[in-house]
Amino acid sequence: MQNIIPGDSEPDYPFLFRIARTLYALLSGYRGEFFLYSLLGKLNQLERAGRFEYFSGVIYIPLRVPETLYIQDFSLFQGLREVHFAHQINQQFDEFVLLDCGGYFGQVSMRIAALCPGLRKTLLFDPNAENCVYSTANLELTGHPFSVINAAVSDFSGGATLIFPEGPHVPDSAYIEKTEGGDIPVVRLDDVEVQHNESLKGKNLAIKLDVEGQELAAVIGGQNLIKQAGGVCYFMELHPGVLKRTGQTAEALLQSVSKIRPTDWYLADQPELKLDPARPIFPQIGQERICDVIGVAS
Repeated sequence: MQNIIPGDSEPDYPFLFRIARTLYALLSGYRGEFFLYSLLGKLNQLERAGRFEYFSGVIYIPLRVPETLYIQDFSLFQGLREVHFAHQINQQFDEFVLLDCGGYFGQVSMRIAALCPGLRKTLLFDPNAENCVYSTANLELTGHPFSVINAAVSDFSGGATLIFPEGPHVPDSAYIEKTEGGDIPVVRLDDVEVQHNESLKGKNLAIKLDVEGQELAAVIGGQNLIKQAGGVCYFMELHPGVLKRTGQTAEALLQSVSKIRPTDWYLADQPELKLDPARPIFPQIGQERICDVIGVAS
C-alpha cells in the first residue's frame, strides 16, 4: 500500500500533522487556522492515512480529508442509522452477503461486520482507486472475508468519468458520467458473479447504495440477482441535491426499486416511520434533507 497505511508501531499520524491540529485548535475561527495544514498539503505530506478512533476500534482515513484536522473519533459522524440497518438484517437473515456500493473508506461495512453475526462476506465497490486502498486496510481490521472491487456500479458495464464536484479532497460527493473512453470501470451487479468469481445466486443480500445518483441504475443492473436472492435488505441514501441533478424524486426512486421486488421502506434514523412511496417522501419525514432509508424486500 505504498507505505500510506501506518503500521502498528507507527504513530497515528505524523508529528507535523499533530502540530497542524494543535494550530487549528488554537486559532479555530481566526486567520491562519489552516496555514500549516494547507502547507503540508502543498508539500505532499498528507498523502497517507491517519489512524483514528472508530467505536471500539480504529479506522484509517487519509489525512487530506479536511475533517481529519479536527476530528479524533470518527464514530461521532455515525448515528443510529447503521444500527437500525443491522437490526433489520439480523431480523431477516441468519446469514447474508453485504454489497456495499459506494463504499468510500468502508465505514458502513465495518459497522455491519461488527453488528451482524450472520455476515459471510462483504463485496465493497468504489470507483475511486484511492478509496479502495483505505477501504481494503479498514476491512482487514474486521476479520471477515471481503473483496474490494475498484468499479462504479450502474446499469451498464464499461467505462465512465469520475466527477469531483467539491474537489478531489472530498471524494464522498464524487459521481460518474458515462463517457466514451472513460477510464473508470463500471460493472453491473448481475455480472459480478462471472466477472469477479463470486457466488451470490440465491443468497440473502444486504445492499447499501450510496452512489451519488446511480442508485436506481445500480438496482436495475442487479435486478436478476435481486429477483433470485433469498431475501434483500436495502440501505439507500436520499440526497435532495443529487435527486435534482439527476431529475429524480425520492418517491419515484423508491417506487421503481419496489417494482423489481415488493419492498417496505423505513426512515433509517427513525425506523418506526414507515414510508409510503405513493406519496412525496420528504413531507413524510418533515423536511427536505439528506437521509437514509431502509428497504425490506419480500
